[in-house]
Amino acid sequence: MIDWNDLIGLQYKFGTSPEDGSGFTDCFSLCMEVRKRLGLKLLRRDFKWVYDEYSETTLTTKQILKWFTTYGEIITSPRPGAIFGIPHGAMMFPMAVVASEGDCLFISPGKMVVAAPLSLMAPSKFFWAD
Repeated sequence: MIDWNDLIGLQYKFGTSPEDGSGFTDCFSLCMEVRKRLGLKLLRRDFKWVYDEYSETTLTTKQILKWFTTYGEIITSPRPGAIFGIPHGAMMFPMAVVASEGDCLFISPGKMVVAAPLSLMAPSKFFWAD
């Protein structure tokens, strides 16, 4: 079983990653860290240009959704490593990731990484790339 405990409690900061040791992450980097631990394809290198060309305030939900469908597929059944969006006012389009069967990790409205049962989130669509 993969341990996610070191990710819980990381604070949100755009453009940071769990692997940089800063204690911060953004939602995309959190999803990529989970995918890395699961042995899945990493998209961080493919999307590095986003951090160069956009800021937290210029990146739109519409752009993110377009990239999801361009670089992967939309699926309706969860699987570990699948990404999904969770709408709330604190961030433009926070991404969450299925960490294991029935659990997910995401950045909460309090701007820190939390784990929760997937059933509480009730997503209907997931993004998959591999």
